[in-house]
Parts: sequence; structure tokens; C-alpha cells
Amino acid sequence: MDAAAPAPRAPARRRRRAARFARLAAAAACVPLALAGLAVAAVEIASRLVELPPDLDRPAGSLRLLDRKGRLLREVRSGRETRARPVPLDALSPHVVPAILAAEDRRFREHGGVDVLAVGRAVVQNALSGEVVSGASTITMQLARLLRGGDRTLANKFLEAALARKLERTFDKRRILEEYLNRAPYGNQIEGIEAAAWGYFRKSARDLSLGEAAALAALPRSPELYDPYRRRENLLARRDRILDRMLRFGWIDEAGRRRAQAERLRIHPPLRRFEAPHFVEAILAGHRDLAGDVRTTLDLDLQRRVETIVERVVASLRDRGGRDAAVVVLDNATGDVLAYVGSADFFDPDAGQVDGARALRQPGSALKPLTYALAFESGFTPASVLPDVPSSFLTAAGDRYEPRNYDGRFHGPVRAREALANSFNVPAIWLAERLTPQRVLETYRAFGLTMLDRPADHYGVAITLGDGEVTLLALTNAYAALARGGVLFPVRMLAGDPPPPGDPPRVVRPATAWLVTDVLADRRARLAAFGEGNVLELPFRAAAKTGTSKSYRDNWTVGYTREVTVGVWVGNFSGEPMGNVSGITGAGPLFREVLLAAMEGRKAEPWPRPAGLVEVRVCPLSGLPAGPDCPHAVAEWLPEAAARAPAETCTWHRRLPIDRRNGRLAGLDCPEEWVERPLFEVFPPEFAAWAADAGRAAPPTGDSPLCPLRPDDGEAEGDGVPGAARPVTLAWPEDGSRFSLDPDVPPEFQTIAITARVRDATPVTRATFLVDGRPIGESAAPFRATWRLEPGRHELAVRLPGGATDRVTVEVR
Repeated sequence: MDAAAPAPRAPARRRRRAARFARLAAAAACVPLALAGLAVAAVEIASRLVELPPDLDRPAGSLRLLDRKGRLLREVRSGRETRARPVPLDALSPHVVPAILAAEDRRFREHGGVDVLAVGRAVVQNALSGEVVSGASTITMQLARLLRGGDRTLANKFLEAALARKLERTFDKRRILEEYLNRAPYGNQIEGIEAAAWGYFRKSARDLSLGEAAALAALPRSPELYDPYRRRENLLARRDRILDRMLRFGWIDEAGRRRAQAERLRIHPPLRRFEAPHFVEAILAGHRDLAGDVRTTLDLDLQRRVETIVERVVASLRDRGGRDAAVVVLDNATGDVLAYVGSADFFDPDAGQVDGARALRQPGSALKPLTYALAFESGFTPASVLPDVPSSFLTAAGDRYEPRNYDGRFHGPVRAREALANSFNVPAIWLAERLTPQRVLETYRAFGLTMLDRPADHYGVAITLGDGEVTLLALTNAYAALARGGVLFPVRMLAGDPPPPGDPPRVVRPATAWLVTDVLADRRARLAAFGEGNVLELPFRAAAKTGTSKSYRDNWTVGYTREVTVGVWVGNFSGEPMGNVSGITGAGPLFREVLLAAMEGRKAEPWPRPAGLVEVRVCPLSGLPAGPDCPHAVAEWLPEAAARAPAETCTWHRRLPIDRRNGRLAGLDCPEEWVERPLFEVFPPEFAAWAADAGRAAPPTGDSPLCPLRPDDGEAEGDGVPGAARPVTLAWPEDGSRFSLDPDVPPEFQTIAITARVRDATPVTRATFLVDGRPIGESAAPFRATWRLEPGRHELAVRLPGGATDRVTVEVR
């Protein structure tokens, strides 16, 4: 019995151990509560100190550039490198909010931003492990994390909780939920419920089904784990668990759950659309603050057609060394860009991303219409005769420049209509010299070619042949100004851009723009250079001009109808020359196809003729009103003032008395039976050498010894000895010319060159130029003087030492 005595103490010891364990367990149970209480208190204090993030007022949405009909061109990511489309809570499907609450925070409407019990649990688990292994994030805390950023550390968790409390005190639950849904990550660089709905299902979040809403609600917790493209099974499993929770919470019924879980999700491939790449890049370069859906002026249907045309035409030019091209199409009524192709292939690794529409290139003869516009503003008309003869001009560097035409020939006296339509170089240079390079340059800049920013003496007279660099976009817009009657609009790429304040600038008078347009659209006038059936002949009336830079490096064709203007450039971005490819053979075919595409569905309306223009019958050789001896006449449009100004009829076609016995000029005393009066072309002296080289029959210069001329026979013929020219003639400006002062140009630059022709001039012959009787200069050959324009009517005169004089009257306004 004594050996068994200690046995009754065992139950007591066990009870004591059990009591100690119970006390330890109770103490341990208090630890989470104490830690949670401390955490909540610390969070509450910190929430009074944190500040709301500045970008909370406006979620950063991605930019979606649309065409003029609302079709997507390109989606540009937000500042967080995601595609985002903020949407109000009221614009969501009724299934979205229940699904996201079931997935992330079913007590969202009950807590104050921090779930205390969950925080306590997380604190204990994370403290024991030394890292974050358990979360207690509410939707408000997740929003705080999205706003703050940062890693998943205990410190950041604490600050997120503090910011969550701040958010709850500042905003109501609807605002917090809306902010979260617009910022939550949905994978594949998609941010927000609306962008996710469009990205994965190609529909608005307003139209999501229950199954789709539950599937999207699965993504924010771990977009990579539930990726719709790479983890589809994981996504479907989590979707079904969310639907089960919604049923358990009473937010859907059993039938709804079964239908949603049986729903087949149609996940669309990622959006990779990048339409009109150079056009989009041009917008982004000029507008840094765009966001949301932005409608542009582009016509996507036309854009795609133009891209196809460019690709095909460039492929046909590769064997001749042409690899690149650019096209711009403008709406003349608004200045809207309808199509914009910067290169033949944007993704070409060599130069595809060079934007040919904005690159500086030499335009060749494509600038000539603007030179002729200035000439028509300055008193010239389409009937004015210009010299296309071997000529020498002084360059800006002081060298002599002898221009040649594309066909290598000189065409003698040509009317301005023919000279422009056939793109003859010598007449254009002659005009630039008389108008002065400074005025030509100012005109180009007034048409929007402000990239010509060097002084006029840098370019010299060759500026009219494109001896400067412009962009295709700016040159196309300059032509559009002609198409709309001389008014320059800004190029518009965004449909919402308002027009600039005030009236758009008028560059030239409506009559001037109409005359240039009439010449550029004159099929017959350009036959000499381009022949029948050329690519500029279209089934509707269109004005067009080609251009080719030195060594065939650049081809241009720019033209317009009343409705649209098309500009085309063809060449190599590297500057490498092409093989004998001109504007008519390179850019011309591309221009034709693009203009036909742009005019499809449109009616080509005629340009309304402005008041103040009258039709006159003129001699095609002299440009003067046709006389009785002219073999034929052509119709020409002239300003009313020029048409009504007193002008002699054509003196270039004359029937001269010839003694048939010897073929010499017959005097008045010659018996009539020995006199015949054949028709001769009597050219002014500056065309005499050309006429001889061209084999044109010249009238005899000597009189018949059988019946010689008397001293007064010349008076009977009207201008001296028959067939001879006046001793001196004021060649330009013409009588009755009108000039307009430009208030934006300094007075010292508003000058004209007065030129004269002198018969039988020698190297020592000098002519004196006078304005209103006041000498302004003296000159040897080539006889010219510069005069600064002054308002009013003026008499311009040229006088030789012997007294021979010629005069004209001009008006400056």
C-alpha cells in the first residue's frame, strides 16, 4: 500500500497543467486582438496625416484616336502604360458591382475602409512569418494601393490602410467603387472595367452578361494567374467560384448561376490596330494633352484605298529606283485631312517611319503656280507673252545662270497660259527676276510655305524652280488655297478643332486664283509638254501641276478639284536619284489614282468665275487682241481693266508690201501691179535670234531699188520702216498694270523691276528710266531699273540719249 500512495496526486498535476495552458491560451488569444487594436489606432492616426493623391480627380484614360466616322485608328496607352477608358458607375451592367464585391470585398458597404478582424488575422500571420503571406485588403485599400503604387511590404500595407480610411471619410461608397473599377488591373496592359470589356469582349461594360461580369471580376486579384489568353482554365474556375459566392450571398438565384457557368466566353484576340500610322504620329507630335475618345478628320475608307494605291504604284517604280512615296488629301471646304500616307510601308526597317508628308524636300516646278499667281496680281495676264529664249540670269552667288527646259528646247514667245501649263523654266525665271525674288518669296510664305526661312538673296531667281525645301503637307494646303479662291485655311486633323478667330487670310484675289486654276486645268494648253492622253486627263475638270527636283530626286504632282486637293511625292528618303522618273511619270500616275478615289461619290462642281473677268479673242502668238491679219485667234480670260484698256491689235502678224520683182520692201510709189502683200511674223527684237534659229520666215530688211522707200513711208505703216521695231520699248510692266501693296511686307521689299528693249543696242548704249518724269536709274544692257512701289497712278518711261522714249501708266494700290 505504501508504494502506491503517491498515485492520487496525478489528476491534480494534470489539472494544474491544464489550468496553466488555459491561462496561456487565453493570453495568446488576446494578442491578435491587442495587435489589431494597436494597428487600427495607428491607422486612424496616420489617416489624419496622409494626403489624397493629386490624380484622384481624373483617372488617366488612354487616348483612342478615331476616324471621322468613329472607327478606331489607334489606342495610345495612358500615363501608366495601360489602355484605360474611365466610365461612370451608372453606365455599368447591373452584374458588374455584385460580381466584384463577391470576388473582392463582400462587406464593402459595411466597413469603414479597413476590416478590423481581417487586419488582426493578417497582422498575426505576417508577423509570425516575417513577410506578407495573408492580406486583409478591402476594395478601398486596393484603391489606395492603386493610387500609391509601391511593393507589398508591411509598411506599404499600413499606409494603404491609412489612405483607405482617408478615402472613406472623404468620399461616399459609390465614388470609391467607381474609382476602383476604373483603375483596377485586368491584365494585358488593360486598366479599368470599360477597357477590359472592350479589350476582351468587344463590348461596353454596360452590356456585360452575368458570366462575363464574373469572369472580369476574377482578374484584378491576379491578372497573370487568370489571364484570359494563357490561363483560361484558371479564369473559368475562379469565375465559377465567384458565381457560387454570389448565390450564397443571395445576389443571384440558382438558375442564373447555372446559366452563367454554362455560358461560353468569347474572348477576342488582343487589339493591335494601328491605322494611318503617320497621321496618328503627326497628331501626337502636335497635341500632348489629348485623352479619351478623340475624333479626327481622317476618312478611314479612303485612307486604306490610298495606302493600297501607294503600295502598288511604288512597287512598279522600284526597277527605276523609286522606293518611297507620300500622299495627302485635303477637303477644300474645311481644310480637313481626309487621307495621309507618310511612306509606302510604315514598318519598313530602313526608312518606313520617315514621314514624307512632313519631310522637307525640293518641290521643283510645283512652286510655279504661286509665282504666276503673283504675276497675275501684278498686272500680267494669261495672255501676256513671256520669253522662252536662251537667257542668262544673275544668281544669288553672283554667277550667271542659263536655265533650260525639261525638253531641252526653247519655244520663243509663249503666252503665260502656255508657259505655266507646260512648265517652261525660262519664262518662270524671267518672271521671278522682274517680280523680284523678295516678292516671290513673300508670296510663297503667304501661301503657308513658311519653312522657306532663308533670305531672298539665298534663293535668288531659281526659287521659282523649287530651289528651296518645303513639305508636301504645306504645299498641298497652298494649292487648296487656290482651289477655294485664294483663301488659306489651316490644315485640320482633329474634328473638334475650332477655326482660328477672325476671317481666314486672303492670299490672292479671287480672280487671280481662278485664272491660275483655269490654266492648270486647261488640257489643251499643256499638250505641247504632256501630249494627248496623259495621266492628268481625268473624267472631270481638275487643276494639276507636276514638279521634279534636280537629278530626279523628287517627283511631285499636286492638284485639285473644287472639292478636294491631292498632293503626291515620290522619291527616296535617302536622297538617292531615280532613273529618269519625272513628275508626270512617277508621281503623276499615283496622283491620278488617288484623286479618282477621293472624288468617288462626289460630283465635280465647276469653279464659279469671279466678277471682273471677261473673255477676249487674242492672237495665240502675240497675246494681243487678234487683228485682221492674224491667221487664227483663241479665247482668253482677262481682268476687265486689262481687257478694256486701250491696246493696239496684234502687230506681230502683218501684211507688208513686197516688190515681187526682187522680194524687197516696196515703197509707196511702186506700181500696184508689182506689189504683193504676203503675211509675215514680225517679232520684237528679243525674239529675232530665236526666230532665225527656229527657221521662221522673217520680213526683208531692205527696200526695193526699183521703188525705194521714202522717208515718210514708215509713218504710213504706223511705226517707222515697215517691219522694223521702235528704237526703244518699255517691256515691263505693261500699260495699265495694277499693283497692290502688302501691309505685312516691309516697304523696302515691295519693288518691281522695270525693263526695256532697245533696238540696235551696243555695249555703250545706256537707257534712262523715269517715274513721273523723275529719273530713278540708268542702265546698260540688259536694260532695267528697280523701283519701290508708291501708292497712286504713275507714268513709267524709258529714254535713250537721242530722245527716243516709250511710256506706260500703272496704278499702285
